[in-house]
Amino acid sequence: MPVEELSGFVVGVTADRRAGEQIAMLERRGAEVVHGPAIRTHPVSLDGDLAAALDDLIRRPPDVTVLSSGIGVRGVVEAAEVLGRAEALLVALGSSRVLARGPKAHGAAVTAGLAVDWNTPSGVSSEILAELGRTGIAGSRIAVQLDGARTQPLADALAVLGAEVVAIPVYRWSLPDDTGPALRLAQAVADGRVDAVTFTARPQIESLCEIAETHGALEPLRRGFARGVLTACVGPVCAEAAVEAGF
Repeated sequence: MPVEELSGFVVGVTADRRAGEQIAMLERRGAEVVHGPAIRTHPVSLDGDLAAALDDLIRRPPDVTVLSSGIGVRGVVEAAEVLGRAEALLVALGSSRVLARGPKAHGAAVTAGLAVDWNTPSGVSSEILAELGRTGIAGSRIAVQLDGARTQPLADALAVLGAEVVAIPVYRWSLPDDTGPALRLAQAVADGRVDAVTFTARPQIESLCEIAETHGALEPLRRGFARGVLTACVGPVCAEAAVEAGF
């Protein structure tokens, strides 16, 4: 019998995509799970900006390729396969210097057959910016796999440094259609009815705050975390967002 080390604990989960896997993992360890998805993940249409970006990169391969997330890398490759452009795309990207933001993007790139030339030490975009800025990128053509956030500061910063940025949109994030479960999770944090909340992407934190603020529950949410509800983040980007949110 496995040790149920989380028996007696209640854990909130804010993920939407692959939430079932996380919930099952926690429940196998004895936890009671409260699911309050704070975001919704939308794939980008294959016949729009994504297809145009892939064709552009195949015609004119980049000097540098920046891979931001594991799901994004897999999404790019899967989209290229559906469009019949996978082999040509991998050749084009493989001729460039490939940088990965963290182990998930690195692993997905290697699985796809792309050799990664440099990986961030801590998994944050500022390290990619510092690495590229160190050698100078004015005039360079840089492919950037976007994450689903509403703003893209890394791509914008590379453009400011003089790079020609080719954005690869794979998915986008929005608030869930039904924000009720996320609001109930926020209220459970405020009331101390959960022991921990997991976050696997920065927008989950930002959206949970937005939902709570809309209903006048943001300060109670922050107080709940301050009183001892554990904020469990997948990495430094999430952790930074949690600190910024006042958790």
